[in-house]
Amino acid sequence: MTNYPTVAFFYWSSTKGPYVWGAQNFRSKWINMIKGEYFFNDIPGTGGSYMDKETFYERAMNADVVILHTMGKNITTKEQLLSLNPDFANFKAFKNGRFYALPYDNSKKEVLDPAGIMLDYAKVVHPEVFGLFP
Repeated sequence: MTNYPTVAFFYWSSTKGPYVWGAQNFRSKWINMIKGEYFFNDIPGTGGSYMDKETFYERAMNADVVILHTMGKNITTKEQLLSLNPDFANFKAFKNGRFYALPYDNSKKEVLDPAGIMLDYAKVVHPEVFGLFP
């Protein structure tokens, strides 16, 4: 067990709920590489899968940091985030201001500038080192 900040990184479908990546997926590996503790490291595989909401909430609700991969929507306000799922208001990271919604084009940036994206992730996981995320 580490003392690294815990990180829930996922995609949310309004119809299917949370989609989480497996421990061997590059996104989860990135979180671990920057000294975050990816909450779903026990899920095997390089892909991901949908998880039932109750299990997801039980595990992710107390994450230090939440990163939502929007994949199709640009969420720029708390109101937009809560319209996607009002339950996000109950998350520790939401209450502490550490709930981040990635912009839609982030998937392209992951391919074109992986080092830059990793730096962005490091900024949200360790703001005490890098300063506040812009």
